[in-house]
Amino acid sequence: MKITFPDRATIDMNDINFSSVESCGHFTSFPETSYEEVFERCKDSDIIIANKVKMNQALIESLPKLKMISVIATGYNNVDLDYAGKKGITVCNVP
Repeated sequence: MKITFPDRATIDMNDINFSSVESCGHFTSFPETSYEEVFERCKDSDIIIANKVKMNQALIESLPKLKMISVIATGYNNVDLDYAGKKGITVCNVP
């Protein structure tokens, strides 16, 4: 399983331990990712952990392996929830 966190610099990493995520598969994170870079960095991802990265219909559609978007914030305003639901992609908050 491939798990990608494209924008880790947008959160305070001092209090977050990703060892449980790393134990689930191949985990890769990037400090920042522009919208133009998201596809290339996430194209083989099963799970994307995102904070500020926009997950719109066009991007979701271009990621055929995507099964889950885990938002590391309280809101979902950066994810096209309707389209993700139509594609059977789970969207949730990181506990």
